Amino acid sequence: HILGTLDDKIELNRRMNRTLEQLAQALFKHMFIDNPEMEKWEEIEIRELASVTTGVRPINRNNEKVGVFQIPLFGGGGIMAYTDTSLFTTPILLTGRVGTLGLVFRIPYPCWASDNTLIMQPINPVNYEYLYYCVRLIDFNSLNRGSTQPLIAQSDIQKEKVLLPPFVLVEQFHDMVSSFHNLENSIYEENATLAELRDTLLPKLMSGEVRVEL
Repeated sequence: HILGTLDDKIELNRRMNRTLEQLAQALFKHMFIDNPEMEKWEEIEIRELASVTTGVRPINRNNEKVGVFQIPLFGGGGIMAYTDTSLFTTPILLTGRVGTLGLVFRIPYPCWASDNTLIMQPINPVNYEYLYYCVRLIDFNSLNRGSTQPLIAQSDIQKEKVLLPPFVLVEQFHDMVSSFHNLENSIYEENATLAELRDTLLPKLMSGEVRVEL
C-alpha cells in the first residue's frame, strides 16, 4: 500500500506535467501560429535571437549521480551521465549534433553539454520560451548532413528562419509559460525525491528491516 501510494503520486505528477506542457503548446499556437497578424512579422535567422555553439567533452564523468557528480551531462538524447562541474549556469536550449537528432531540451539549471550537442543561448532572456517552441518546429531530418551517422552543422541551425513577433507579445508569452515550466520543474524534482524514497524503502520492507503495522 505504501509503495503503491508513492507510485500513484508519481504518476499523478507526470500527468500534471503533461497537462502543463499541453497548455504551453496550445498558448504558443494561439499567440504565434494562428495569429492573423503573423503575415506582417519579419522573418529572421535564429542567430539573430541566440548564440549557437557546440558542447564540450567533460573531463570527469560518472554514470551515477553520487558524491561530487551532481551536475547532469546531456547528450542528444537527454541526460547520459553526471559531472562534477557545470559548463552552463544560465538557461540553454540543447539538441543533438551527432547521432540522436530531433530532440530539443529546455535546460534552465546548471548542466554540462557533451560534444555531440548544439547549444542555443538567447541573447535576450525574454526570448527563451518563444525560441524553445520555435526550435521544436524545425525539421531536423532535412538538415541531416551525415552519411554513416546523422549529423547537423552548427551553421545550419544558425540560419534556420523564425518569425519575429512584437516584443510585447513575446514578453507576455515568456511570463505565462515560464510559470508553467517552473511548476513542471518543481514537480519533476518532487518525483525524483519520491522515486528515491520508494527505491530506498522497497528492499528494507522486503527484508523486514522496516516493519509497517497494518
